[in-house]
Amino acid sequence: MELKKNKKVIVHPSLLGRRQSALFLDRDGVIIEDKHYLSNPSKVKLCPNIKEVLKSAFENDFIIVVITNQSGIGKGFFGWDEYKSVTERMLFLLGDQYKINAIYANSYTDFDDGYWRKPQPGMFFEAAGDLSIDLKSSIMIGDRDSDLKAGISAGLTKLVHVLTGH
Repeated sequence: MELKKNKKVIVHPSLLGRRQSALFLDRDGVIIEDKHYLSNPSKVKLCPNIKEVLKSAFENDFIIVVITNQSGIGKGFFGWDEYKSVTERMLFLLGDQYKINAIYANSYTDFDDGYWRKPQPGMFFEAAGDLSIDLKSSIMIGDRDSDLKAGISAGLTKLVHVLTGH
């Protein structure tokens, strides 16, 4: 895991090299149940049907990217080590069959001027550059208005709002 200022990036290089569509997923409320400032890996529980969503994306040759705000870090409720433990637990529960290609996380709060914090599109643009993603043909699945606004600001036209979170 690489720490860039106030951001964390994990990249799995399996599909790098050609421009293609991505499935962008918010973490809390889309992949795992939203537990509000989750820092304990034993409390990680997958959202219903997320494995099927990942399977479909994988079978349709999408790059799979997680885009997540983690303001609990910026507010001092937990640190990057706890975030990493929760992420590792999530990846373990998802299993090895359908890999997430990259995870972009930031610790900005609502009071920071963070271009990476959704609803800003910074994480999308960075992922597009890192992974050769065609944003116009990509999809964003989120449970908050900020997820969808970030996708729109990044140029995505396919957005899915799930009702598992907010």
